[in-house]
Amino acid sequence: MLVGYFSLFDMGIGRALTKFTAEMIASGENSELPNLIWSALWLVGGFGILGMIIGISASYPLSTYLLNVPNHLQREGIISLSLASISIPFVIVTAICIGILEAYQKFSSIALVRIPLGIMTYVSPILSMQFTPSLVAATSVLIFSRMIATLIYLSLVFLQSPDMIRMRGISRVYARKLILYGGWITVSNIVSPVMIYMDRLFIGSMLTLTAVTYYSAPFGMLSNLQILQQSVTGTFFPALASALAVDRIEFRILYNRMADSLFLLMFPISATAFLFAPELLRFWLGEEFSNAASTPMRWLAFGWMISVIANATYSVLQCAGRPDLTAKVHLFLILPYVFGLFYLTKTAGITGTALAWVLRIMIQVIILNIVTEKSIRILAREIRIGYIKLGLCITFAGAGFFAGNLQNRAILYGVALICWATISARKYLTWNNVKLKEN
Repeated sequence: MLVGYFSLFDMGIGRALTKFTAEMIASGENSELPNLIWSALWLVGGFGILGMIIGISASYPLSTYLLNVPNHLQREGIISLSLASISIPFVIVTAICIGILEAYQKFSSIALVRIPLGIMTYVSPILSMQFTPSLVAATSVLIFSRMIATLIYLSLVFLQSPDMIRMRGISRVYARKLILYGGWITVSNIVSPVMIYMDRLFIGSMLTLTAVTYYSAPFGMLSNLQILQQSVTGTFFPALASALAVDRIEFRILYNRMADSLFLLMFPISATAFLFAPELLRFWLGEEFSNAASTPMRWLAFGWMISVIANATYSVLQCAGRPDLTAKVHLFLILPYVFGLFYLTKTAGITGTALAWVLRIMIQVIILNIVTEKSIRILAREIRIGYIKLGLCITFAGAGFFAGNLQNRAILYGVALICWATISARKYLTWNNVKLKEN
């Protein structure tokens, strides 16, 4: 878990590098790429070493006091945490390399390394256990696999840009750009997870730990849908950054495709969870769980349904060089969300918690739409379409809550799927015709 979270030490520079590298490639400024990339590597190298020193220094108090490790295992805990800290520079250099490869749109190369690394994350500790039960050995094997992955990613970057092989110094101009952009990304990366996990903290402190379980299971299942959204936005991000630098008409087309792809991908999945939450929970976790968690799950499914609208504007603002706006929106929403969580959890239990979360997502969608429309005026029409999508989702949710029995919900689901399939087919044909004209 710690190794995974160490990527926060890249200070948002990986995302910044994707944007600036994609812009340079599109503008034909390839000669400046080595200066930009080496500046990023020197920066994250410094952050990584700092993080490593902090991690090693914190290993003793963590193992001795905070984590309540038994006395006979404390030495093993200290060594393991120190070894994990040594991986910080490698983890964040990996994030930088992925950012560069994304700018070149080499997603297949990224996947060819990421998939084996993901497997090794779970398999390597199992392999080490065949020889010793030591956590030190398990951690060592895990860190070694991370180091190998970093070397492979660096090799892929050097192959993509041979000029990178010759070491360059740090450029103050590029360092400043990367830190300013990445700093706001870091704010979002810290604040957003805090808001995501805050609801369970309130449930645990105000209700019971059993209520946390009733809420966390459906939330965890639905939050895994983020993988699909991140795959779409991650693929479109470098293309949007390139288009914004050279062709604003193409930028509008790409944004439209990203927003539509997100909505059409997520709507049927979220609609299934929303309409059939009682049945899904009953099949998965039993009658008691279904009775306690089906209504919160329906609210949460509705929230994830509309979150795709926010994800589209979130990505495009970062493409336009305004990560400060997304960070400020997150900061602005913290206090109202805390008050809403407190009041609704106290008055309506975990259903109120889910409702508070949905209201935050809805307000976030509206604010991000307003901010995007004012900041990127060429997307005004596309943003207004986002309001229409939000209205359709609210209408669908209202009909779903009033549908009542399973038969009525199944009819509504069938109608929604027919509409979804019709729109998807029209979008596909339109995109295909545009591609044929381009060819």
